[in-house]
Amino acid sequence: MSNATTKACGWCREDFFAVRAIDRFCSPKCSRMRHRDDSLSFIRCSECGCVCQRGRGLGVTCPPCAPIRRARLADEAKVSGKPCVRCLKMFAPTTAQMYCSNSCCEAARSERATPPKIVQCPAECGRTIVAGLDFHHNAKFCSAECRLEMDRRRARVKQARLTRHEKDERRFAKYGITRQWYEAQEAAQGNRCANSGCRTDTPGGRWNVWHIDHDHDSGVVRGLLCDRCNKAVGLCMDSPKVLNGLAEYAAKHSQLRLVI
Repeated sequence: MSNATTKACGWCREDFFAVRAIDRFCSPKCSRMRHRDDSLSFIRCSECGCVCQRGRGLGVTCPPCAPIRRARLADEAKVSGKPCVRCLKMFAPTTAQMYCSNSCCEAARSERATPPKIVQCPAECGRTIVAGLDFHHNAKFCSAECRLEMDRRRARVKQARLTRHEKDERRFAKYGITRQWYEAQEAAQGNRCANSGCRTDTPGGRWNVWHIDHDHDSGVVRGLLCDRCNKAVGLCMDSPKVLNGLAEYAAKHSQLRLVI
């Protein structure tokens, strides 16, 4: 016994016998027409069922059926009615209108309009602009350069507002250590630079804190250095050969100076 049922083709809308429940098209040609890439440029009119090429501004109907569909929707709206967007009064629209009258439309338009206002640019230029006339009604800056300048200034202020504890926590998280390890290492070094040739008790630098020296290849933390020693190691690319050569060079010229 056959389980074939009659269905409407998903493309040509003609009736056909569907052998399987998943069959949607009457032929492979209709299936290709429905699924090929350029099928998106064609539409099937919802009123008359004809296939027409999609044009600019064309919706779900062909051009001859568009006024018929608008009239039908208007008749349906007349029966049920719709509320005005501004005053919420029920009215019967003749077209796809949103307001019950022209007075409501003009009032809503004037309410949406933002009057121009005089604004002073908060950047260093201090230029006075008219927002809503020469610039956007929400404009605060006279140019993109002034906006970037203010963003940089705010970032600097935000960074300066961070407490010493927050800055230390960021440093510790960056190098994967804890405050306990930092304090223990500082005590093990006697609160001095880890460089045996320096051994200063003043970290130096902008923030006057010990620099966390680490291997740039493996990321392993090696110790705490002062600002000058940390810069010297970094400029010498962590190379013992370069550092030893600089030490020999300095020793050689210091001996020459003593002879002279």
